Amino acid sequence: MKKTLFTILAVAALAGCAKEQIVTVNQEAITFENAFVDNATKAIDPSITTTTLDGFIVYGTTKGNETSAPVVNIYPGVEVTGSVTNVDGNGNATAGTWTYADQYTQYWIADNTYNFAAVKNATVTSDANGMPASLAYDASTQNDLLYAEATATGKASGNEAVAFTFSHLLSKVKFSFQNTSAATTNPNYTYKVTDITISGVGLTASCDVTAFPTYVWGTPATSYSAEAPLTFGHIVADGVAANEAAVNVGSQVTKSSNYDRLLIPGNYTAVNVKARIALLYGTEEVDVLNYNETVTVNLLGGNAYNFILQGSIGEPIEFKVTKVENWIENNTQYTPNN
Repeated sequence: MKKTLFTILAVAALAGCAKEQIVTVNQEAITFENAFVDNATKAIDPSITTTTLDGFIVYGTTKGNETSAPVVNIYPGVEVTGSVTNVDGNGNATAGTWTYADQYTQYWIADNTYNFAAVKNATVTSDANGMPASLAYDASTQNDLLYAEATATGKASGNEAVAFTFSHLLSKVKFSFQNTSAATTNPNYTYKVTDITISGVGLTASCDVTAFPTYVWGTPATSYSAEAPLTFGHIVADGVAANEAAVNVGSQVTKSSNYDRLLIPGNYTAVNVKARIALLYGTEEVDVLNYNETVTVNLLGGNAYNFILQGSIGEPIEFKVTKVENWIENNTQYTPNN
């Protein structure tokens, strides 16, 4: 701020002998550019995409170019709202509108350095400068957790919006069922896969973002339990409403669960997976497997996983001829009645 103030005073002194003049400094308001988030395509999917993002919370600081200049917090967690109105062929935002309340408007100061962070769907713990240090998250909300950072140098003129490219900090999981039965399987046989759940994964935890883009998830404070697991619904077949209670998966197809779920990343050594897999002939269940297994999975942030359940009807029933028995020659004589 000192450098700008000196510039104003110098211009005013040169004009002192003339009529009173109003001196202005060309300061551009700080704005925020179209945000980009990796796309997601599933119908019942809690992921936020570039075109569905409707807002985020901004944190920001500025520092003068003098060595001893303090770091000043200018955005202590300000809500920015808007939307992307156009994306290019690669999914990058090319147009959009983002605004925040007038009382929080800040201005570029030439040669100052700026640091910005943007958060969606987390409780923030800030560092000494007011920037995010850790993000607390509750997976029961199933809200996509996004985070981005950006830096900039102040501009005397020619405004340029701060551009955020958001990262997904969570893992995303879905289930698929793969029918591995032979091609000649009778189409009257179908699978019905329902009641898919997992437990033993984190429910609440905090993520350290002080070294972003590297971030570290802490040990979950709570986890999904066997009594209250994370549900994935059922396997969806073509032409069936996604919220229908149970559906059939036909022969030789791979279908996915009707819910993708967001999980706290971590190296989990005891994840319990359950599902009810019924084999039907027509509309009648002829076999049921209550799948219940404990597995080890290493879930990384920003990664989407597909857990595949497989089923096979087994060997088809076949027939063979051993022989046709010979006639037994019976020598008993009968005299017809005359």
